[in-house]
Amino acid sequence: MFASLLSSRLVELVPVGLLDDAGLSAESLSCSPAQLRALPAEVLGPVTTALSESITAVFLLVVPLLVLGVVLRP
Repeated sequence: MFASLLSSRLVELVPVGLLDDAGLSAESLSCSPAQLRALPAEVLGPVTTALSESITAVFLLVVPLLVLGVVLRP
């Protein structure tokens, strides 16, 4: 569920066509740090921002669920 949210947010946030020139897809970016290091400088900035915002979205979902789990734990 969380990986799905991360991937969907990346698809939404990475500008259309930006990764096509590099031969990558938004879904594959969360798989390999080596792919990120290999990106050209003009692509790395927007991709880094998209990853940061995507990870933030996942944490905004996970943290309340964890708090709820701790509160409701018997």
